[in-house]
Amino acid sequence: MSQENQLFSLFLSQRKFVEPELIAALKQHSCVKRHDKDVLLLESGEYITALTILLAGKMRVYQENNEKEILLYHLQPFETCPLSLSSCIELCQSEANIVTSEESIILSIPAHLAKEWKDKYTSWRDYMFEVYKQQYTSLLGNYANLAFLTLEERLLNYLKQQQRNHIVNESHQEIANQLAASRVAISRLLKRFQHRGIIEMKSKEITVLV
Repeated sequence: MSQENQLFSLFLSQRKFVEPELIAALKQHSCVKRHDKDVLLLESGEYITALTILLAGKMRVYQENNEKEILLYHLQPFETCPLSLSSCIELCQSEANIVTSEESIILSIPAHLAKEWKDKYTSWRDYMFEVYKQQYTSLLGNYANLAFLTLEERLLNYLKQQQRNHIVNESHQEIANQLAASRVAISRLLKRFQHRGIIEMKSKEITVLV
């Protein structure tokens, strides 16, 4: 069994969908595909035609304003994009961009079917409400960080959240985009962190020591 099929089966078991007809429909109509890093999956202004569920890797959802990226949220494995969930209510255009932050495996479900299942299957409707609730809480947390934390605090939190085995493979500019800050400000803070022994820097690689 391929990794894509294994992850799809794991998704079905974790979500505990109970209706046999729903499970059969998911297996029949879902598309699981592997994407490289930095692939633009959905651009602001495009119509949302599919429900997007991340099975492996990482994605970021952001808006652009005056050539700056404003991060809305990241998606981790087995999380569903709430932006794409809006297509389960009515056909609509995206208000943000969705990009893979690393090589990712993504499950896509046609929006019109996801909308149909919402009215037909209780466990699918419960799943959608759960995703809305989780991501609403996440968005509130992001806005609270912008409002109440300094850039230094936000940067340190970001590095801790993004590290994999203590490593963050992002450039200063990429981090600046994620935090809606200037590259100069991020570079200055990273040098300060390095001086304090919080991180080590090698080219595009940052090692988090705390």
